[in-house]
Amino acid sequence: MLEVVQAAIRDPEGKVHTLPRPARHSGVYFQMMREGTPYASDEVVKGFLLSDGTFASRRQAGRVAVKAGQVEKYDSSGLITDDLW
Repeated sequence: MLEVVQAAIRDPEGKVHTLPRPARHSGVYFQMMREGTPYASDEVVKGFLLSDGTFASRRQAGRVAVKAGQVEKYDSSGLITDDLW
């Protein structure tokens, strides 16, 4: 069954950046900055890495997490790491 496994950020070039859980999106973003990937926070898409290796937006990940039994519900703006870990 498909599950949400890590916080992830997709940059404008399509590269997906992640850190192992229980990392938060802020940790992923700061790691990007340390690696020299300088994008403003409004230029990136915050989401999650799924167990099949694909990137999902916060809303998409929310639907996956509910179906997988990881959460019962999530905010209408989408899943956040605090919902999971």
